[in-house]
Amino acid sequence: MERRPRLFDKAKIITVYNQKGGCGKTMLTMQLGGLLAMRGYKTLIIDMDKQQTASTWFARAEARKKEPFPATVISLKSDPEHLIGALRNFSEDFDFILIDCPPSTESQIPWAALNVSVVGIVPIGPVLDNIWASREAFKLGDEAKERNPDLKLFYVLSILKRGRIFESCQREFGKIDHIRQGLIPQLGKGLTQRNAYAECQWFGTIIHGLKQNRPAAAVEELDHLADDFLKVFDIKEKAK
Repeated sequence: MERRPRLFDKAKIITVYNQKGGCGKTMLTMQLGGLLAMRGYKTLIIDMDKQQTASTWFARAEARKKEPFPATVISLKSDPEHLIGALRNFSEDFDFILIDCPPSTESQIPWAALNVSVVGIVPIGPVLDNIWASREAFKLGDEAKERNPDLKLFYVLSILKRGRIFESCQREFGKIDHIRQGLIPQLGKGLTQRNAYAECQWFGTIIHGLKQNRPAAAVEELDHLADDFLKVFDIKEKAK
């Protein structure tokens, strides 16, 4: 069975992907990657999405010239060869590399990224099209695991809301075989839809970096996500 290239053994490579847009991929990538950097881990975020939201977010911090975004963010063309080349160039310099992917239906990037990653994360929003798309995302992950046995798959509930529609979506989500059978674990308790997350883009930071209107609940849920994430690698202590 073909294994993940040892070329990338230094950095832990994480692919954040789903079949469609609007599920919170970039929000998750930037918030988690930024917090890992704040905790002392050398973290690189690779923006592979044509919309370039992660790069624009990062540029906001650069433009404000006060506090840089805690992680390094680079933008690449949506081409698998550019991605593999970047991983070859940067894998020795970082502890974590997070890849913000375009929707899987529009690109081969998620497939290429999953084949060299140790973790794949599927963010899922509380709307039916997100939930339906996640079935295909999990299937893509399963196919990647056949070529890359080091790969572990997880999901994160994102842009969580309240109300009857959300409750209906939760019931539908529970019917997915991967979830019903416990084949793919959840990371964290979920990221709630909050104005503060949108403000992070404006100020070029993450929840922990907001100077005002920083909700304690958002800090807690992001900390919980990062703690769960680090447990995947059996990392219990923060980097020095």
